[in-house]
Amino acid sequence: MLRTLLVILLLLLHGFAAADVVPLSAREELLKRSLEGFWGRAKTPDGKAIQPESEADRRTPPVNERVANFAFDVGELSGLAEWCGVDWKANFAALTRNARNNGQSEKQVAFISVVHGVAQGAVSSAMLRSGPCSPQYRNKVRSQVEAFVAKEPK
Repeated sequence: MLRTLLVILLLLLHGFAAADVVPLSAREELLKRSLEGFWGRAKTPDGKAIQPESEADRRTPPVNERVANFAFDVGELSGLAEWCGVDWKANFAALTRNARNNGQSEKQVAFISVVHGVAQGAVSSAMLRSGPCSPQYRNKVRSQVEAFVAKEPK
C-alpha cells in the first residue's frame, strides 16, 4: 500500500510546488498512519512518551482536521525543500512555533510534528525517485519556504 502511495505521489507531484499536492485519498491514509504511529512513539520536550488517556483518545487525532491538514501542507513543502536541497528546518520551526503561539498543547505540537514528518518523508521519497530537482524548481521552492517563514508572526 505504501509503495502504491509513493508511486501516485511521484506521478502527481512532479511539476508542483504548492500545498495540497498529495491526492486526498493518499493524504487520508498518511494521516491515519500518523495517528497509528503517534501513541507511545512521540515524545514531549522532556522525553516522555505520549500515551492516550483512553481507547477513544487513541482513535481521535489530538488536533482538528484543519490543523492536521495545515501541518501536512507545510510537511509537503518541507519534502520538496529536502528533495531540492533547500533548508527545510526553518519551515518546520515556524510551524511548531506557530502551533505553540496559538495555544496548542505539547501533545498537539508533537502530533503536528509527526504529521509534518510523514508528509515530508512521503514527498521527499517520491521526488527523489523522479530524479534531481532543477535549479528553477529549487528557486521556486526556496521562495515558498521563505514566504511561509516570513508570514509567521514574530
